[in-house]
Amino acid sequence: MDEDFNIGGGEEFVTCFEPNEPRFHVPSKLKGFYVAVGSFSILAASFLFVTIFTVKKLRAHPSVMIGYISLFEAISWFHAIIWAVSTMEYIEYFGLGYLFKWTVTMNSTSVIGSCQTLWVLNQLLGFSFFSVLSLGMNMCLCIDLVLTLREPFYPAKRRLKFYLLFSFLLSTIILIVSIPRVRETCLSSSQANISQRQNSAMAVILTLYILISLFSIVYAARMLTR
Repeated sequence: MDEDFNIGGGEEFVTCFEPNEPRFHVPSKLKGFYVAVGSFSILAASFLFVTIFTVKKLRAHPSVMIGYISLFEAISWFHAIIWAVSTMEYIEYFGLGYLFKWTVTMNSTSVIGSCQTLWVLNQLLGFSFFSVLSLGMNMCLCIDLVLTLREPFYPAKRRLKFYLLFSFLLSTIILIVSIPRVRETCLSSSQANISQRQNSAMAVILTLYILISLFSIVYAARMLTR
């Protein structure tokens, strides 16, 4: 039994870094700064989410959209902290690779494979997916401003399900684009340029968001100053 739960397991632990690259490459003070800023953002976003969905007067459109955005931001910030301080260091420090191996895969994969799977889940589902989900909802918030000004008597809350669906599909597309190269990016931190398709897709989405937000601001300003 002791051999089954041997921390070493007879396997060599592999990280995302090159063999000659320092494993703990982020200084402790910088890590502390990332954790402090990220934790404050998580607390602020969580407070906003809980406040909106517990106070009845605030559960009105578009406050509900802001509540969802806050939730998605809090989740993405948590995984962003892990990414900033080094995902593999986090997994190794808490022994999550061994925990995943013995509880989820039931010892059907190696510790190294479990660590890389957790890395992928943090990068794709935790960070990228929810970041784009929040970005998509922000984009829809700008669109909703224009639609509300055009049709002020239309019940805007009916559009919420379409906004959530659009944001989910947008995040799923980025997820699909990112999957083919994510493991190669992990295995060599010096080959980040192989994620060019993901970066290009994100650049297009960010450009679209900026254009939509600028249009909504200009449109609202013109409508309200007539």
